[in-house]
Amino acid sequence: KDGVTEDEFVAFRTKRDEDYGKLSIHLPGKYYGEGYVLQVANEHDTVYQQPVRDTMVSLQLLPPGTYLIRVVEDKNHNGRWDAGSLFLHRQPERVTPYPQPINLKVGWEQQIDFDEKPGSRKGFK
Repeated sequence: KDGVTEDEFVAFRTKRDEDYGKLSIHLPGKYYGEGYVLQVANEHDTVYQQPVRDTMVSLQLLPPGTYLIRVVEDKNHNGRWDAGSLFLHRQPERVTPYPQPINLKVGWEQQIDFDEKPGSRKGFK
């Protein structure tokens, strides 16, 4: 007989909501609209990349770790950052990074007020 019988089962565990962190990001009104994209990345991947449709963005169920935040001026409205082109005489899209990494721990809720400070332009990995 193929398959699983009634006496057999597969056990697996999932994490509880308390095993994750939350991140709330308040963006200034100047970044509101389809012309800007909010990006949030951890050490491994981009975990959020969406056009800014609200000045408050709440991210739930984030694994603990270090996160970087940036806002991309999306001039061509394609929802991502585009590099420039020397041959086409096109500059890369402007990126405004949050000045410091965010350390998110289990059960924590971080609230970030994303406000560009003078001299805060740094690289984003």
